[in-house]
Amino acid sequence: MKTWSAIWVGALIAVSLQPWRPQATAVLSQFHRAFHLAAFGLTALVLWRLFDLARGTALPPRFPSAAWIPALLATIALGGIIEVSQHLIYRNGMEWGDVRDDALSAIAAILLGHAARAAWTVRESL
Repeated sequence: MKTWSAIWVGALIAVSLQPWRPQATAVLSQFHRAFHLAAFGLTALVLWRLFDLARGTALPPRFPSAAWIPALLATIALGGIIEVSQHLIYRNGMEWGDVRDDALSAIAAILLGHAARAAWTVRESL
């Protein structure tokens, strides 16, 4: 899990900081926001699982852990750091909408993860 998490986060950073900007192509720019929502939502879930495993043994879904807190904060921080890096590297304006989308998608993914764990617990208790 550590290796796949590192590959995912590394790929996200590499794609985000590559010099070719999707806004330059009208076709790709329409997927810009969807990319942020999917990429950072998945990042929050990947980091949540990684931090869950880092606490020792991974808890079954019916036992919630607090690993979602550092996962959420790390994902939001990563989104902010990437946007600041883009601003400094390419001298473009700060894209605060992207930071917002990254944070909202991380929050939504964590909430969906909690809902899935709750549904799992109810299903097991039947």
